[in-house]
Amino acid sequence: MVSVGRAWGRHFLALETLAACGGGLAVAAWGSWWGGWATLAAALDQNRAAFYGAVASVAGSLLGFAIAALAIALAALDSRRLQGLRQSGLVGALVDVFTAATLWLGGTTALAVVALLADRDAAPRPPLFYLVVIGLFASGAVLARSVWVLRQLIGITTAPSKARPGDA
Repeated sequence: MVSVGRAWGRHFLALETLAACGGGLAVAAWGSWWGGWATLAAALDQNRAAFYGAVASVAGSLLGFAIAALAIALAALDSRRLQGLRQSGLVGALVDVFTAATLWLGGTTALAVVALLADRDAAPRPPLFYLVVIGLFASGAVLARSVWVLRQLIGITTAPSKARPGDA
């Protein structure tokens, strides 16, 4: 029998993204089947352009962060301190984390731009709104994991050397 920790370790990115998408789907279910759309529509009324514009701007900016973080991570792989990471075969997982962040943030940015053009107060498109919300949840999850990975890399590469005290 496979332990939860071992399964999570192998499939953490998919499981975290799936859980985040579940949060977005919960919002969609609440809005679609449990009367939440009236509340959401009232909040979006006269605010759609601001909401979608903000989502597109923030997701687009964070897309730049994810791409830069991937470049930093790949450049840091040449460090002798990351030899263990290279030998462990986890470089693929590292690239997958940043690639997922890039894809979700890029997709969320594109969805927000489409929603900005297509979802109007006079003709609301709830499914488009729900897709943007799902993208926000998933983007948040993969972005959080990307920041965690980047923090771990920084910690490894800047820690004092065990071989030569005082050598970073």
